[in-house]
Amino acid sequence: MVWLKRIIALVIILGIYPGYRFYQDRQHQQRVDEAERYALITARVWVATATMRDEPAEFIAWRDSLLDSTGISKDEIDIYMSRYEENPESYDVFARLVNAYVDSLIREATGVELPPVDSSAVEPNQ
Repeated sequence: MVWLKRIIALVIILGIYPGYRFYQDRQHQQRVDEAERYALITARVWVATATMRDEPAEFIAWRDSLLDSTGISKDEIDIYMSRYEENPESYDVFARLVNAYVDSLIREATGVELPPVDSSAVEPNQ
């Protein structure tokens, strides 16, 4: 009977672990998707800020329409960014993602190929 209890415990543990890993992987992917979404919106706003710097009213209208079309409010972006105040080291990865999107948007808009980024500067610190 003792061996049966041990087998049951092992089966329970082996059944819980894959579920836990699936949950962790799903949570990680959701965080990555959220970061990419906010980084793209931030990059689009930065590029628009530079191109519409002489027309602030037009920029505000454009920004608000962008936020409406993506379903994100300015307050949600502020809340998202405030998370980095508690952990500034993680902001580095987000900033690199925004930088990559800005470069991509500029490349798309101008057709000018930007110089490649040093890959050692893009890799997060381990």
